[in-house]
Amino acid sequence: DTQDGRASGSCTLWVGVTDQLAWSVVTNIGAGSMKTNPCPKAQEVGEAMIAQLKGA
Repeated sequence: DTQDGRASGSCTLWVGVTDQLAWSVVTNIGAGSMKTNPCPKAQEVGEAMIAQLKGA
């Protein structure tokens, strides 16, 4: 993303699907142990979406 929001619980991950298509996965974690490290959850969702697309 253009801004680093990890310290406040925010992480934006862009996933390229084709040369002309991408989607974003945004996590906003307000409390708990993942608040200071939200990007692994965004990555987890991105990976699940890719797996789903490959199976379609």
